[in-house]
Amino acid sequence: MDFWGTILVLIRRWYVALPASLVAVGVAFFAYSTIPVTYTTTAVLLLTAPTSGGTLPP
Repeated sequence: MDFWGTILVLIRRWYVALPASLVAVGVAFFAYSTIPVTYTTTAVLLLTAPTSGGTLPP
């Protein structure tokens, strides 16, 4: 079935497609609004002394 065939089936069966779409949007909104947002990050910073120099000229 091609793209337009699928669209025609959805138009013909609008009484099934419309409620299914609304339920899917409702479930997605409910999940989005109830699941807390958590961000996790990790970092490693390594500081070493320079092997030569290390001073600024006067």
